[in-house]
Amino acid sequence: MESSDEFPSIWLRSFFGFSPEEDGYIGWTKETNRKHVIEKIAPGDLMMIYGAGSGSTASSDILRVLGFLQIDPTPIRDTDKASARGLERKRKNGWTDKWTFALPVRRAWRVTQAVRLDQVASETYQPEQGRAIAAWSPQVSEGDKQRALDLRVTEVPVFGEPPLTDGVVDQPLRDAFRRTDDDLLRPIQFEASFARFQSLITGYDQPFTRFDEGLIVAWESYKPRVRDVALSRLGVDSWTEDQIGSGEIVTKVIDAIEIQATHGDVTNNMVFWQNRYGHANREHRALIEAAATGTGGSQTLERLLFQLYRTDRDEGAIFEELSEAVGAKYPLVAYLFFLKDMDRFMPIQPTGFDRVFGEIGLEFRTLRQCTWDNYSQFNAILDDLRTPIANLAGLDDVRLIDAHSLLWVFSTLLRMEAKGDLANGAKASKRHLGAREKSIADIKYSVGRTVFNSNGQVVPTTVKNKELQMSDAELDKLIRDLLKIQEDRCAITGLPFQFRGAQTDDNMLPSLDRIDSNGHYARDNLQIVCRFINFWKQASDDTEFRRLVELVRDVGRA
Repeated sequence: MESSDEFPSIWLRSFFGFSPEEDGYIGWTKETNRKHVIEKIAPGDLMMIYGAGSGSTASSDILRVLGFLQIDPTPIRDTDKASARGLERKRKNGWTDKWTFALPVRRAWRVTQAVRLDQVASETYQPEQGRAIAAWSPQVSEGDKQRALDLRVTEVPVFGEPPLTDGVVDQPLRDAFRRTDDDLLRPIQFEASFARFQSLITGYDQPFTRFDEGLIVAWESYKPRVRDVALSRLGVDSWTEDQIGSGEIVTKVIDAIEIQATHGDVTNNMVFWQNRYGHANREHRALIEAAATGTGGSQTLERLLFQLYRTDRDEGAIFEELSEAVGAKYPLVAYLFFLKDMDRFMPIQPTGFDRVFGEIGLEFRTLRQCTWDNYSQFNAILDDLRTPIANLAGLDDVRLIDAHSLLWVFSTLLRMEAKGDLANGAKASKRHLGAREKSIADIKYSVGRTVFNSNGQVVPTTVKNKELQMSDAELDKLIRDLLKIQEDRCAITGLPFQFRGAQTDDNMLPSLDRIDSNGHYARDNLQIVCRFINFWKQASDDTEFRRLVELVRDVGRA
C-alpha cells in the first residue's frame, strides 16, 4: 500500500450537508470546541465531512461521506466567509447563533460516489460517539486515511476563494489533491475585478471615479492624517542611541499607536490597540509590557525601533526580529513600517486583504504569515495594481496608498454583501457617504457664489466687493485646516458641527465666516462657524458679537 505521509492529516466531522460554494468556512457553536481543533490541526489539513444522523440532513445523505475541506486553523466568524445565500439559509432555519466560531476553508472536493461512512472510516467512526465527533473532530486512522484517499472526488469552488480554473473532475482524492504552497501567484486579471468592484460600490454609493471624492475618501482618507499625527508623536529625529533601554522610545511608539480622536475622524484603527476585549488581545501588548517592566524589558524592542527609524540596517532583518519580539502581530509590524515610508509600505489587516485577494484570483495569503517575504509580496501586489487601476479608472496616477484603499473598500463591500447588507439595493448610511467632504464642497461653492455675486454687480441692494485671495486648492486646504484646528466645532460658540448628508439640524452645518465682514476671503480673515451664527452675525463686529454671545451664555448659566 502506498504511503500517505505526503498527504495532510484527515479529521472527521459531521454536518447537515456540504455547500462550500455558499459557506467558505467550517464552524462550531462553542468556541472551546473550535479552540480544541485549532490546537491539534496543521495548516492545510483536511476535514472529511459526512451527513449527520439527524432530521436536518437529507435522508440520502445521512452517514454518507459527502466531501473534503482543506482548512486553515485561523479563527474567524461565520460571517467573514459566508455568502448572502448561506446566511439567509441559516436565518430561515433558526441557526444564526450556531456554528459562528469558524475556520476558513481554502479548497473543497465533493465525493462523486455513494459511500457510507462505516465503509471508509470503520476504525475511527463509532456510532455511539456521533456528538463527540461533531464537537471534537477526531483524526482518522492510517487505514481509514488510505481508504479516504481512494474515494473519487470533484473539486468545487469555495466561497471567498479564487475561482477554479483547472479543478479536477472525478479522480481519486490522492490524485486530485495537490499542495498549493509552491503554486505561483495567478496573474491578476483586474478588468473583471474592477467591474465587480464598481458593481458593489454602485449598489451602495456613487460609482468610483477618483480617490478624492465619494465613498473611498469618506472611508479611507483618514490614514495619511493618522500617520501625520503618529509621526509628530514619534519625533524620531530627536531619538538618540543612549535612549535605548530607557523606555522613552517604546513610550513614544505606544503614543503613536494609541491615537483616538475626541472630534473628527483621526482615529487609528490600523492596529487593534484598544482594551475592549482584554489586554491579551491588544496587538501592541508587547510594547506596553516592555514599557511597564523598565530597562530590561524595553532593551530589545527599543534597539529594533531605533534601527528601523534611525539607521540603514537591512529592513528585512529588522522586520523578522520585530515580528518575533511582538508575537508576530502583523498589523502592528506593518503599521510601524507604514510610518517609516508611506511610498513603499502599507498597513495590513490580513483577514480583509485575504478576502479580496481571493476575489481577484490571487493564491496569496497574509493571515498568520508575518514574515518579510510575505510583507514584501503584499506591497508588490499593491504596487503592481497601480497601473491597471489608473488605466481602468482613467486616472493619471495612482499611489500605493490609493491601491491599498481601493482593495480595502472592495473587501469591505464583499463582506457586507456576504452578510446581506447590500441586498435589495440598500444604500450606505448617510454618515458614511462623505458627509464631511460634502460640507467642504458646500462651503467652497458658497464662497465662489458669494464672490461672483459681489464683483461689481448691482442687485436689489448694492453688495460689497469680496475677493477670494487664494487658489481653489489653497481654499480647500484652509477649510480642512480650520476644521482640524477648531476640532470640528464652531469658532464662536464651540458647538459641534453637523455635516451635510448626516445632519439632523441644518443650523449646525459649518459655514465660512469673514472675521472682518468688510474684508476679503483672505487666510487670516476666515473662521468656520455654525450656519445660524453666520446668519445672526451678518455684518456685526466680530469682537462685539462674541461679547453678546457670552452675555447670552452667562444668562443661561445663572
